[in-house]
Amino acid sequence: MSRSNTGNSANWLSSTPPITAYPFTISLWFYPTNITTNQRLLHLYDAATALQYFSLKIQSSSVLSFEARAGGTTASANTSNTVVQNAWNHVLARGISATSRWVSLNGGTAGTSTLNRTPTGIDTAHYGRHDSAEAIIGRLAEFGLWDVDIGAGAVTDLYTNLYCPALVNKPDLVAYLKFLGNDSPEPDSIGAFDATINGTMPQAAHISPFYYATYAIAATDATMAET
Repeated sequence: MSRSNTGNSANWLSSTPPITAYPFTISLWFYPTNITTNQRLLHLYDAATALQYFSLKIQSSSVLSFEARAGGTTASANTSNTVVQNAWNHVLARGISATSRWVSLNGGTAGTSTLNRTPTGIDTAHYGRHDSAEAIIGRLAEFGLWDVDIGAGAVTDLYTNLYCPALVNKPDLVAYLKFLGNDSPEPDSIGAFDATINGTMPQAAHISPFYYATYAIAATDATMAET
């Protein structure tokens, strides 16, 4: 299952940020029903200024950007392929260092950025919205956040093989939010980063692709029985 929104910026999920500095990795799935406007999938930022952040953004051109903003300017790594409307899309973003950011959409050739950007003061995470706008039009599910760079090879596990984040570099996984839509707040299965529901983010009927793999794995691996 998943959480959904219609682009209403009064609706989003928020938490203490699971990651605040390099290195880190983010994996998530999203199902956009409109890709003609700017939309935020995940926004980690300094709430006092809103000018320091890491952000994953659907551009109005339908490419996906991994942004880092500091010192008044933004550096963007842009995917080589475009977001697919009315389908589940996967993004893997790697914050390797201040001069190395990498992002892949649906297993495509990664976009990179080497401009020096080090956001500071990050104290808030928004799921499905910027600090106050650019809300998702569609569904969100299966957020995994690691406090290390888990490498480009993780695309195979997380996208191609449809593994859930709990099966990939688990010792370094600091947050795993499934967004099943059953609980308020949305629970973090790994750490202490439960997401508060602001406004209305209803449960969506569509099931993220992860669940097919997760349930298949659960049949043979008792460690995944809780999923």
